[in-house]
Parts: sequence; C-alpha cells; structure tokens
Amino acid sequence: MSAYNVTLATLNRVANLLEPDNEEEGTALLKKLQRMNAAAVSWRYDENPEPWIPCRFHDQNYTTLEMVKAAHCYLYQCSEGDVPKTELFKRIERIVREAEQSIKRQLCDDVNNLKEYQDLPWDFPMVEPVCVQ
Repeated sequence: MSAYNVTLATLNRVANLLEPDNEEEGTALLKKLQRMNAAAVSWRYDENPEPWIPCRFHDQNYTTLEMVKAAHCYLYQCSEGDVPKTELFKRIERIVREAEQSIKRQLCDDVNNLKEYQDLPWDFPMVEPVCVQ
C-alpha cells in the first residue's frame, strides 16, 4: 500500500461531510484531518510529517457524492500505522457508510458503480481558495 498527503480541496470536502458548526470549528477540523493524513504518510515512509499548511475551512455546497469520494480517498491515504484506530478515522468511516446507504436507497446498489462517482477525481485538484496567503 502507498500513502500521500491529499490536497486541501479534498480535506475541505471531508470536513464538510463532518458538518462543523462554524468556520472556526471547520478550520480546526481541517488541521486535525491534515495532521492525521501526515501521520499516516509519516508512518508509511518513516519520515517526519509534512508541516501544517495554513488554511481556512470553506462551507461549500458539495454534492454527497463529492464528499463521499473525497472521504474514500482520504481514508485510503490514512490507512497506515495507528491512524485507522483513531476516533476521527472511525467517525469518518461511520459517516461515509451512512451517506453511502442514503445514496444506495436513492439511486442504486453500489455508489462506486455510479457514473457520476466514477467521473469525479480521486484527489480533488486545488481550485478553491482554501490556502491562507
């Protein structure tokens, strides 16, 4: 297995999936998500974690599919070391399962088979202004 640090655009989608109450809580959540990802990458490659990249949470109207796909990518990249045992990792997994069940009831049997899901990028490119200059 490999691991890498996902983009801040992907992290922002995951943070939106977790529904923070406000921008401050969302920004703190982004920081936790980024550190958790860095810890998994660090464990995988026996390196020091990447430094925190200052960013700000943006409450966006992402589709559920976008947020689920971002979370799939994020969880996969965080599946190293003890990271999957953390409460935040487990919380994301639980929320993703609930979102998948909702999508399945509405659309189809398997989210991964949806064309809309397949057409979305794995790691979302940086197009939103999430980095603080």
